[in-house]
Amino acid sequence: PGITPAPAPEAVAAPAAADGSVATAAARRTGSTEADGAPFPLVLLAVLAILAALAALVWTIVRFFGIDPPWLVSSRHATAEAGWRTSASWAEFGDWLRFGR
Repeated sequence: PGITPAPAPEAVAAPAAADGSVATAAARRTGSTEADGAPFPLVLLAVLAILAALAALVWTIVRFFGIDPPWLVSSRHATAEAGWRTSASWAEFGDWLRFGR
């Protein structure tokens, strides 16, 4: 109650940067000094889109001219037969469940 608070110390301003580094850092942060390129994810997305379009173009040309390597024909047949056998097994399992065996 009888104690008076000490006065606050005077604020001393920091010396200004004489070499202009503050202005340079602020300009770099806002991007006003030089034109930055596109962000990396956008460039990556564009590259992937170009590769997908190129793959679609190659696939279209190959299918148009009927170019089928022998390994593709045999693998297509094997995949179709595996799908048929899997669906038959699944149907058999469904019948087994339905009839309550």
